Amino acid sequence: MWRKMTGGLAAAGLAVVGAQHMVWAFSPWPFGSRDEVATYVLGQTGDMPPRTLTFALGVVLAASALPVLASARLVPRIGPVWPHRLTTWGLTAVLLARGVCGPLFNAGATDEFVTWNLRLYSPLCLALAACIGSVAYADTKAAGPETSGASTTREPVRPA
Repeated sequence: MWRKMTGGLAAAGLAVVGAQHMVWAFSPWPFGSRDEVATYVLGQTGDMPPRTLTFALGVVLAASALPVLASARLVPRIGPVWPHRLTTWGLTAVLLARGVCGPLFNAGATDEFVTWNLRLYSPLCLALAACIGSVAYADTKAAGPETSGASTTREPVRPA
């Protein structure tokens, strides 16, 4: 039960963050201008990254919710197990690194970014890493040798 709630929460968080990045490719919402987005989100004054890169990041973030949902057993898996596990563990590592190393991005950044990085961005990354990591761990632990890739030898069943 907790795996489904945690996985659903994490997947929703990834989808929302991904959707916001896709919006930023076309609009500065909820900010007033693209320069303001750069100030608050990137920690620099000036222009945003190319729109295609921003949109692609949004798609990757939103799409990464699917393996999390599958590992949480909220949607059926499509294909082999290992890509789902690799994705959930990879997401855990990347988000954990971003959350822990987040304060390092504050050096030379705008004051607005420093505030939001310490209050929202880094804590959100740590929360998502904890949720996704717990789902990945439960999914890996719950799997038997048949689904983990380990080989097993079985004795043939003999009639009594």
